[in-house]
Amino acid sequence: MKCKTEVLLMNGSMSVGQCTGCKRVGVHFNNLLAGFSQAEFKRWAEWLLHIEFAPNSSLFHDGQFRIILDTGKANLQFTFTESEFNVFRDGIAEALLQMRVRELMAGE
Repeated sequence: MKCKTEVLLMNGSMSVGQCTGCKRVGVHFNNLLAGFSQAEFKRWAEWLLHIEFAPNSSLFHDGQFRIILDTGKANLQFTFTESEFNVFRDGIAEALLQMRVRELMAGE
């Protein structure tokens, strides 16, 4: 079955979509696409919204501080500079809000 995707967020190099049938969520940032079940995405997004950059970042070989975010998938992580992280976290917050609004409207 081919998924029909509803866009929860589209912002520059980031998008979040959800299949109307199976409810899987795809998080696309630059050239990385991570897939989650609806429940996994909600748990991951809630966790992400409580992460602070400074205490969780490390200095990388290019001289920039970056944060590494686990996706819950073996060997798949996101890495962000502080400005990228702030854009990403805000986008995930917006997508989660859109998902909740759609659930309320559908009576789920």
